[in-house]
Amino acid sequence: MESMLVSKNVTINGHRTSLRLEGDTWDALGEICHREGYSIHDLCSSIERNRKGNNRTSEIRTFVLNYYRSASTRSGHAKAGHGRLKGYSRAAVRSRLIESQMSLRSHKNSVIGHSLRTPLNTIIGFSEMIKDEIFGPIGNPRYQAYIDYIHGSGRHLLNVIENGVKIDAMSLFSSHSTQ
Repeated sequence: MESMLVSKNVTINGHRTSLRLEGDTWDALGEICHREGYSIHDLCSSIERNRKGNNRTSEIRTFVLNYYRSASTRSGHAKAGHGRLKGYSRAAVRSRLIESQMSLRSHKNSVIGHSLRTPLNTIIGFSEMIKDEIFGPIGNPRYQAYIDYIHGSGRHLLNVIENGVKIDAMSLFSSHSTQ
């Protein structure tokens, strides 16, 4: 999926404006226009007239998602004139769905892992600096014990997170490979 934003000028309800959308979103809008017999300007004007408070680009993205989502239902698929899902066995459709789920879960794990590891690495790094008395002696021996606990707990939590992400990825792979 192309994530870089692309600016294009569009006339919406008679007013020229610039929209910044992902390249894939522009491609999808073009496909919808071709299928439905609209110009990009007419389609964006129609979306604008039905906007429910979201910003314009969010409303366009939502429209594209809903358009393709409705076409993916049985009735929407037939209504769109695609006919039966020829050439796609249930196993092939299931396989694509599983691949999609694995990709989404992998992305989620990556984001969660990064969100947890970043502040945790900061805690571990600063606790090491204090523990090693980089900027001078700590003074009170109790603080030395506390910083040892903080550092050890941070390291332990980092290992738990890394092992949890690995286990989750392995369980996802094994549960889908046996089906």
